[in-house]
Amino acid sequence: MDRQTAEKVVSLIEGTTARLNEALILAEQNFSKDDFEHFRGVIANILVELQADALKTVYAHHRDLDKYGYSR
Repeated sequence: MDRQTAEKVVSLIEGTTARLNEALILAEQNFSKDDFEHFRGVIANILVELQADALKTVYAHHRDLDKYGYSR
């Protein structure tokens, strides 16, 4: 995987993560407690999959892009 593609993939995933965090804030402010807890769990699973699993291939080729040490 070339560096430019790796950087773009990481950037897109980071943008997605930011949007999901925005959704969490909105949900916390507007959902019932039970609905929010369910929503938060689903989003947490998605974030783990994105950060720890989906990016493994990128980090395997470009370890320096792994700012948070997920691949270690």
